[in-house]
Amino acid sequence: MSTKYIICDRNVVGLLLLLHEREEVITSELIIVNSNYSLVRPVADKMLHAGILESRPSDKHCTKTYWRMTDKGQDIANLLFQAERQLSKTRFSEKYYKW
Repeated sequence: MSTKYIICDRNVVGLLLLLHEREEVITSELIIVNSNYSLVRPVADKMLHAGILESRPSDKHCTKTYWRMTDKGQDIANLLFQAERQLSKTRFSEKYYKW
C-alpha cells in the first residue's frame, strides 16, 4: 500500500523551512522554494487555510502580500529543523551525499 505523506511535498517542507529561516517573505519570494510559482502558490494557500501560514497585504504596495507562519506553523517548522539538524549530524548525511 502506497501512502502519500504531506512531508513528501517539497513545497510544504520548503515553505516551512524558508519561513523558519526568514520569518516573513513576500509573494514573489515563494519561487525560492520552487521556481515554478504555479506549484508553490496553491500549497501556500492550502497552508493558509489550514492555519499554518498567515498572509497580510502590504501597507505601501497593494500588489504585495507578506507571508509568515502562525504559532502552529512555527511548531511544525521547529520539528522539521530539528530533524534536519539530527540527520546532518549522523553518518547518514555523509553517505547520502556520496550517492
